[in-house]
Order: sequence, then C-alpha cells, then structure tokens
Amino acid sequence: MSIDRFKKRNKLLNINSLYYDTFKKRNVDFINHFSSPKYDYNLEETGFEVTEHLWGFGDRVYKIAEYYYGDPSLWWIISFVNQKPTEHDFKEGDLILIPNSPNKVLEFMGV
Repeated sequence: MSIDRFKKRNKLLNINSLYYDTFKKRNVDFINHFSSPKYDYNLEETGFEVTEHLWGFGDRVYKIAEYYYGDPSLWWIISFVNQKPTEHDFKEGDLILIPNSPNKVLEFMGV
C-alpha cells in the first residue's frame, strides 16, 4: 500500500549555517524537508479500534508496523496515533496503541 503522507504538509527550506559541512559533503546549498503535522484530537472520539502493545527492548516502529500491518512503511501511522513522532519518544514499558485499521486513520487525516 503506497500512500503519500506528505501530500498536505508544508515544505521547509533548511539553509541553516550549522549544516554547512553536511551541505558541502552532499554538494548542495540547502535541504528541503517537510514539517511534522500536528493534530489535536481525542483518541476516543476518533472511533479508532486499537490493539495495545507494550514497547520493549529492541522494538522499532517499522517492525511493529510490519508485524501488525504487513507493511513497515506504515510506521508513521503508529507514531501519529501515539503522538510520538520519533522512536526516541517511545520508552521501554510504554503502552502504545496500534490502530486495527490504518485506513480509518488515513481517512481521519484526509490522506
């Protein structure tokens, strides 16, 4: 399932001098990247049915997406629902929520 999760995101231009060495190594003057979306929602009001998963040692969001959805590229749906944009935000012992239907999340987001 190929989904364009960047369709409704702002594109940002990074020209910060802190990245000068990186730009030089890549032979570029700037880097384009996308802003992180922010959604204010109450999970109970969305109607998402979820499965609980206890975050453990060695867990990765893409591995969890592969296990539950059969598609590691849907990792960002799990991050979105848990409002934790990176794996660094998940801690061992966290109870995370896995939406049973990624399509319902996509509909909610307007993707």
